[in-house]
Amino acid sequence: MRRSLLNVVVILLAQQFSAAAAFMDETCDLNREMEQQCRSYTYSVVKPMLDYLHQVSEELQESKSKDEIIKDLREKLVQQEMNEALIKELRSQIDFQKRIDSILTESNGKYKDELASKSAELDRLNVEIKKLNSSLLEKDKEIAKINISDKSVLQEPKKNIQTTDNSLQFGEKLQSQIDLHIQQLFEECTKNLAEKSNKLENCEHEFKKINSSPNKKDESVANNQKTVELQTEASQNKSEIIKLKNKIPSSCVPYVPGVHEINFDDLGSFDVLCDSQLVGPGGIVIQQRVGGDEDFNRDWATYREGFGSMQSDFFLGLEKIHRLTSSRPHELYVHLVALNGTAYYAHYDDFQIANERNGYRLRLGKYNGNASTDDCLRRHRSMKFSTYDRDNDVIYNYSCASYEHSGWWFENCYQQCNLNVRNGKELKWYSIDLKEVKMLIRPRQ
Repeated sequence: MRRSLLNVVVILLAQQFSAAAAFMDETCDLNREMEQQCRSYTYSVVKPMLDYLHQVSEELQESKSKDEIIKDLREKLVQQEMNEALIKELRSQIDFQKRIDSILTESNGKYKDELASKSAELDRLNVEIKKLNSSLLEKDKEIAKINISDKSVLQEPKKNIQTTDNSLQFGEKLQSQIDLHIQQLFEECTKNLAEKSNKLENCEHEFKKINSSPNKKDESVANNQKTVELQTEASQNKSEIIKLKNKIPSSCVPYVPGVHEINFDDLGSFDVLCDSQLVGPGGIVIQQRVGGDEDFNRDWATYREGFGSMQSDFFLGLEKIHRLTSSRPHELYVHLVALNGTAYYAHYDDFQIANERNGYRLRLGKYNGNASTDDCLRRHRSMKFSTYDRDNDVIYNYSCASYEHSGWWFENCYQQCNLNVRNGKELKWYSIDLKEVKMLIRPRQ
């Protein structure tokens, strides 16, 4: 604002100076005589004005210089403020970096200590692994010796029909040889027994004839001796047949997966479904639900004897399960397949059911598995088996078996762990909807 006013003043003074100069020139032209006086007068008038203009010009120049200086100072001040902010930010970053370095230094110390500890532990484990490897090598040598011994024993199948190798290929080959040998011996002994029985009948017939004829007493004595010999031989053949039957295995250990015959105590021989793939050698399937239409709403007698087809849905039978699990410790493995195809399992390290007099009461050991976070069968432990015609649940004057149309070890009704439920679509293990179920037992190792 000040600079603008000064410019206006300068312009006005310049205009006045020009007008005065013009006036003086005109006056001087009129009177040349007064030229000298005019010049003096002009000089005396103009000189102060020129000095003043010069002063104003210097002030203007000085003002402009000050404005530029002020502008520069302001720019420098802004730049200084920015530099101070940057310096402050850099200092904070430096402090942060120092804290990070301190933390990293402390962490490195800890990690070094942990690494040293882990290294020592690793060295110890390596030593143990070496010991175990050497032990395994010794075991492999022992197994090789046992295999060689087993092969030498198997070269005499009539004296030693046993299997000690649980591998699938060897078991299959050995079982086929055993079955063939037993079948051949059984057929041969049966044939010999039939022939000798016919001979015995003929001899008895001749003996009667001889006894009726007094003239053939000597021949009768000879035939009598022959009859005794035939009876003795027949008795020997019968004992041999009994021995052959006793050679039928009493478990699934030597068998490959599939339906096979086992011979067990006074139950005699019966078929079982062997499964070594899910639980290992010796696994027997006692219950199976694989999408068949078998009706599991059966009476007590049917559950005791067993029902269904081993190619589809079936229940082995309470009496057979009782005899098997009472002869030696068994474990239970429950194989479950959800509707989406996911497989689950529940394993109990001890499984046994009591005899019929005690209602085939259920006994369970420790649970392990991924079927749920809880033990689904645990609430059925120590319960007797129930069917619609024999109520053993804990609810007074009410039958869970009739309500759920199935036989099971009921405590009370509607528990989501009844694997014998009548409608297969209602198969559950807690919240898992199932499409397949297998209950297997195996002699505990």
